Amino acid sequence: VGYSVINRNSNKCLDISAASAADNAAAIQWSCHGGANQKYKFTPTTSGYYRMVPQHSGKVLRVSGGSTANGANVVQTTWANYNSQQWRPVSVGGGFYKFINRNSGKAMEVPGCSTADGTRIQQRTDSNTTCQAFRLQ
Repeated sequence: VGYSVINRNSNKCLDISAASAADNAAAIQWSCHGGANQKYKFTPTTSGYYRMVPQHSGKVLRVSGGSTANGANVVQTTWANYNSQQWRPVSVGGGFYKFINRNSGKAMEVPGCSTADGTRIQQRTDSNTTCQAFRLQ
């Protein structure tokens, strides 16, 4: 069973650009259409964090290059048990979650609270904004 991961601010889905199966394909937001590149499985790791696995590719979401910088892009890569490939969902209430990266401690975010299709997903210091809140459907 896969979940759509929908941003609270834009009401758009977490998506892998062009349904690519390639390593380092961009995680973006896009109007929800129910495709396999918008469905995620959450697989627990031994650390208490989760792998977020796009159904179409079987890869995992990762902060690009293992960066700890604000604005680093989220991409998909082959699972290698890196801390930068592990995410912790934390409830922010109302059925919404922020996803905290194990390596950086930063939250997944739609930068600038953009509502545009194709906006790249990034990490940024946790600020409890609607740009960092997602619901699972």
